[in-house]
Amino acid sequence: MGNHSTSHPCTGIFTWSRTNALENYTMEKMEKDILDCNTSIEKNLGVKAEVFAYPCGQTFIGNATQTQSYVPLIAKHFLLGRVWKSEAPNDPNYHNFAQLTGIEMDGQDFEQILPLIEEARNSGKWLVLAGHEMNESGNQTTRLSMLKKLMEYANNPANGIWIAPMGTVAKYIQSR
Repeated sequence: MGNHSTSHPCTGIFTWSRTNALENYTMEKMEKDILDCNTSIEKNLGVKAEVFAYPCGQTFIGNATQTQSYVPLIAKHFLLGRVWKSEAPNDPNYHNFAQLTGIEMDGQDFEQILPLIEEARNSGKWLVLAGHEMNESGNQTTRLSMLKKLMEYANNPANGIWIAPMGTVAKYIQSR
């Protein structure tokens, strides 16, 4: 189970986020937001959040000369943090667990994801697929048809891939 913050703050460049813009956050305000979410997850689900997905994939707070990264805050409270819409898979031998790359799978067909999977497998990388809702179609939606084909592909040992939650993979990498 992962934390995505209580209030989903994003940059005020997005007009829908202006009333909750990262530019208006302090480190203390961000820490309270994520810790409140952790408390809610534990209270309602009975589990501890070990991973964090940065809202909008953004890792900063403040504005202009007051801008600072809140990646160290995520490193302090979580096993790992994942950004959004990245360009490349993660290297298990050279990584920043507090800022792992996540590649968007929303709106993609399996045939569009397959080359990314094969490239990661062939280079020994860790591909983190990131998405939002799950349904047949829709805005910011991971297609159920893509997930079905992905699971079929992953369940075939001949394809040589392993699918697991990010925290499980991170713990496996740390143990080696």
